[in-house]
Amino acid sequence: MTSFYFFLALLNSVSCLIVAGLGFWRNRYQADGRLFGGCMLIYAVWLLGFAHYFRPMEYASALHWAIVTLSAAVSGPVILFHCIAAITGKSRRLRWWVVASYLSLVACLILLWRGRLITGFRAVPF
Repeated sequence: MTSFYFFLALLNSVSCLIVAGLGFWRNRYQADGRLFGGCMLIYAVWLLGFAHYFRPMEYASALHWAIVTLSAAVSGPVILFHCIAAITGKSRRLRWWVVASYLSLVACLILLWRGRLITGFRAVPF
């Protein structure tokens, strides 16, 4: 059953990737189109990482995919916020909140990739 979930998450990742490409290509000259494409790309990466939770892996590989998944999980809401601000036309008014969210994202990603947020985990037998 876990292989079904693995392929289901991969299928959703591919569909997000297709939507990202179409959204970016059709609206590439507008900021909100590029942001929407980036947002869907981040969610495609998150789904790709999440799919790997449903298959057995070695410790190092599992840690790598956990870092990738968490990186996309903290990046998604930030770019989604920026995308919504651009779509509603309030990017200029919310620019300092957007900048603050990106700065907090960078801080989280630095801590995450330097091994300060995920220090280890235990395997749960299926």
